[in-house]
Amino acid sequence: VLARQYPSSKSRLDVSGLAAGSSDAPPAPRWERLVVGMTLTVTVGMWLTTEYHGIPTAAVSFLPIVVFSMTGVLGVAQGGRRGRQRRRHC
Repeated sequence: VLARQYPSSKSRLDVSGLAAGSSDAPPAPRWERLVVGMTLTVTVGMWLTTEYHGIPTAAVSFLPIVVFSMTGVLGVAQGGRRGRQRRRHC
């Protein structure tokens, strides 16, 4: 239905830039991958067990934001503080 209502001007979509490993960015350090994996596991686990602990899903959803901000996993481009230069007071 949407394809008929909003036809595309292109015949094919170029997805060559989405190949694995095509990014120029260096891979994340191991500790960052562990923080993300553990946070994901705890968050999903808490979502699934809301009826047992009584913490609302909205509060549980705030957990990754807090953890990623506190550990510095969120970089400057994502809104975090890593990479920001400190000002020196003279």
